[in-house]
Amino acid sequence: MDYRYCPYCGTPLVTKTDKEPPCLYCPHCEKFLYRNPMAAVAGIVLNDTGAILLVQRAAGETYPGKWCIPCGHIEWGEDIRAALVREMAEETGLAVTAERIYEVESNFHQPAALSVGCWFMCTVTGGDLQASDDAADARYFHYRYLPELAFPTDRMVLNKLFYQGLLA
Repeated sequence: MDYRYCPYCGTPLVTKTDKEPPCLYCPHCEKFLYRNPMAAVAGIVLNDTGAILLVQRAAGETYPGKWCIPCGHIEWGEDIRAALVREMAEETGLAVTAERIYEVESNFHQPAALSVGCWFMCTVTGGDLQASDDAADARYFHYRYLPELAFPTDRMVLNKLFYQGLLA
């Protein structure tokens, strides 16, 4: 979102060029307005055969019909691990525990909505696998049979899992 007016007081913003990079500034509030990336989480669930759980993006979502590691944005005021547990339940029907952070990457695939993704290794603790919320399908895939992926960073994570011998 490109701001033209201060979201706090409505004063027209100016660009301060003495900062690197140039930054929007409110002369009334005397505050800079930073445009920061969103934070996101993704859950890596591997089954006993070394296949990974992926979800198919539903119609109306970004990149509909393509597949991804179950993921979503962290809500304001939400703990990162709580966000992961919520997103996994919403998209897959599974209850999980976040075991450890596996990877952190910057996502540049959508220039208007940059994000920083944090992929967690997860253990399933309950629930029944079923696509829901913004997922059309949820299935396990082996590395050599991966479907068309939505996000380039998921491909990076999947390659790393494969080359480390975690994904069959």
